[in-house]
Amino acid sequence: DEKQAKYWRSSGTPSKLAKLQSPTVATPYKRASTAGNIINTVQWVNDRAKEHYTLQLASGDTLGATEKLVSKITSLERAIFRKTLAGKERFVAIAGDFLSYSEALVAIENLPASFLENEPFIVKFKVIQRQIDEHTKINN
Repeated sequence: DEKQAKYWRSSGTPSKLAKLQSPTVATPYKRASTAGNIINTVQWVNDRAKEHYTLQLASGDTLGATEKLVSKITSLERAIFRKTLAGKERFVAIAGDFLSYSEALVAIENLPASFLENEPFIVKFKVIQRQIDEHTKINN
């Protein structure tokens, strides 16, 4: 997945992306309200098909800052999950549930310009689900 992320960053020109079809987003799951914004729960993440793709938008030290960031995306299903990185807890924002890498690529190109500064990347849900499992094991 990291190789694919590097590929789209280096070769994902708008002219190439324009040839791809609009993304087909999987059916939304029940949502939970968090801090006034509708953000999906970890259960939503775990219920996604392992081979589907999502956009990892950013990660932060605090839930509040991560919620504020992800609330700017309203066109895609969104979620925040916790993971442990180098012994520190991080809050990770993801958006979308895409059937294919090319659909996720189109969606990433349509993100607001401010999100591109964070270098969002495409990742399979199985990677996210594994990170959630690892975090749960460490903290239980």
